[in-house]
Amino acid sequence: MLKLHGVGEDVVDAELPFEKSEKREFGERRPAIPDGELVSCYRRHLVKTVDGLIADPVDSLTASTIKGLSVRIERFLTSPVALSADFTADVAKFLGYDVAELLTSGVVPVIVEKDGNPYGKPWHGKSALRERLARAQGHLLPDYREEPNGRFRLVNSPIPLCRFVEPTKPGDLVEAWDEDELGFQLDDRQAGHMTVTCFEVPKPEGKSDKPEGKWSNMATVPVAEIGTHPNNQAWHYGAALFEGIGVEYADDGEVYAFRLVDHWRRMNNGAAKIGLPPIPLARFSKAVMDTIRANRAYIPPYGKGRLYGRPNYVDYGHHLKVGNSRTALLCCTAVPIGTADAYHPITDKPIQAALARGLARAVKGGSGDVKLAGNYAGNLGLLNIIRDFRDIQHPNGFKGGLLFSDPTGTEVRESHASGEVFVQYGSDGRHKLVIPSLKDGDILDSVTSKTIIEVAADLGYAVEVRHISIDEIDQFDEALGVGTAVGVSPIHEISVIKLEHGVEIEKTVKYYEDGTTQFGRGEAGQALFDYLCAIKAGKVAKYKEQYLTRVDFDEELSLEEGA
Repeated sequence: MLKLHGVGEDVVDAELPFEKSEKREFGERRPAIPDGELVSCYRRHLVKTVDGLIADPVDSLTASTIKGLSVRIERFLTSPVALSADFTADVAKFLGYDVAELLTSGVVPVIVEKDGNPYGKPWHGKSALRERLARAQGHLLPDYREEPNGRFRLVNSPIPLCRFVEPTKPGDLVEAWDEDELGFQLDDRQAGHMTVTCFEVPKPEGKSDKPEGKWSNMATVPVAEIGTHPNNQAWHYGAALFEGIGVEYADDGEVYAFRLVDHWRRMNNGAAKIGLPPIPLARFSKAVMDTIRANRAYIPPYGKGRLYGRPNYVDYGHHLKVGNSRTALLCCTAVPIGTADAYHPITDKPIQAALARGLARAVKGGSGDVKLAGNYAGNLGLLNIIRDFRDIQHPNGFKGGLLFSDPTGTEVRESHASGEVFVQYGSDGRHKLVIPSLKDGDILDSVTSKTIIEVAADLGYAVEVRHISIDEIDQFDEALGVGTAVGVSPIHEISVIKLEHGVEIEKTVKYYEDGTTQFGRGEAGQALFDYLCAIKAGKVAKYKEQYLTRVDFDEELSLEEGA
């Protein structure tokens, strides 16, 4: 007998033959189905049918509609090409207790309310355990999950998911951005949707067979924890890349992503280093844009903050051996953050940074020029050491972060989270920007540093890209941390330290200790900050087309075959 949760047994009490589906290869979500047969969505019974997908939505779960509904769900779940299927809200009762099974099968249940987010919100389903506990306690526990009152949708995800993540409610952010307190607090804020797609290579049939891989469908779904094998390549060998893309409202009322193509190019450079297939620009752009569109409610108003887009590209497959698996995952999420001024909160204390002599973040000829996760992992223990460091000279505990040198301890490289720019003042206001050289491949190819190099002449500044000696850092008038998140932030003090026996300070260099402008930036830092903000706001016409990609909220991007 087929028993469907949430529906009376008298309505669905039918005998159906049972048969096991064929074994699946890794990454293949749906079983192979003989012609004319459909597999039940969660009880794996077989139903004979000669009809196609039922096009009309089911308005109620009655004896006359339940069979057609079952067939339609089965047709979607076993279709190799179906991306989503819409039903009326009462179908949620049909699948109410099976949300976990759907998610782990790569099927995402969402509710699409009228005039709401077209990508839908998560349907958490029912909990038999919760109901049993409530009955045992003699009362009904209130459930914070809303009952569906819109369209019920099943979305085909290319990967299994575990459970939905509760996002921040957009309304809870209004006060924060109205008071300019949004900040850069990524640990307790999360936008509502993510976009996922995979590149998969079939398992070879023989030793000489080298099958071609292809991209899966792309799905934008409510944010959920991702199911993965514990022996996946990213966990064991660090095959993981990420990008950080600034998205914000501009002066003309439109939303733009800043230098999208440059982020795509850098991610593909990283993919080549860790053996992942290149991502077509159309696919990368669609993943980012779909994520932005789905999270529109999280974009702060003009001048109040940004949406921080985070594409991740990882070797996702099960392959416990150094090398590549057969599956690469591109996943794009987003979080709302404050303005570029908000990275370092306003304080009456100077922003201090530690320059660790002889500690290298990356090495010559390595992968320091791309956003490889491993480049950041090696910093974490050192960050804990310097953040815990307190004495009379450094009451702020090096809140400006950790700067690295080359392995010989003679040259300045970059910080744990940003690029560096040093400024030498000119008597006529034509200042010189000195930026560490990228030619050794041990410094991140920073999009913000690249932008500063390209636009500095507009401000009358000269640019010198070269190796910078630690011994000359006291010859500069300003020190700046630059990046997508940090913007252009001042560094008021740099202490050269050694970490052989605790924290040993060699010397401390101070830059415009009292600050000459708001937030303690020097003259050049403030000018650069203002100019970059104007460019991102679309106010500098000659860079608008070059740097900004407009987000079209009315038209979804499509993918050509192979993109």
